[in-house]
Amino acid sequence: MTAADEHVRRTREAHPEFEGLTASVVLTSSDESGFWILLDNDPRGNFFTSLGFEIPEAVADMASEYDWTTEISHENVELLDADLLVVLVIDEDPDFDLVDYSPLTENLEAVQEGRVVIADRDERGAISYNSVLSNPYALEHLVPRIAEVLDES
Repeated sequence: MTAADEHVRRTREAHPEFEGLTASVVLTSSDESGFWILLDNDPRGNFFTSLGFEIPEAVADMASEYDWTTEISHENVELLDADLLVVLVIDEDPDFDLVDYSPLTENLEAVQEGRVVIADRDERGAISYNSVLSNPYALEHLVPRIAEVLDES
């Protein structure tokens, strides 16, 4: 086991509350084009499954074994609902508001119960690069934010 794997293992052990919860990890941009939900064979989706989260069944059923993402239109945002919704915004809009971007998201339980994390640029980069240098950053910065929103809900 590498040092990076050990760091993930320790983080997962420190957060047993993540085990078995669903996480929708979505990529979007402020141009209102929709959402791309990232699956566990994408490094960004895999980051969350390595912590014990699961891809929501409705989304997993839509993907083939070779897919790393599945596109979700604004009209189908109910597919994004999960115990945790993580939003990765491509164009670095610091004022990005999920409900302003896609008004139907206000009907999601994750949104109503405050179980949404909009990753900042550095967090998004860390899980996107998925390297031995970037993962510790994500584990140290993004994981506490996730734990906080799950604890408050």
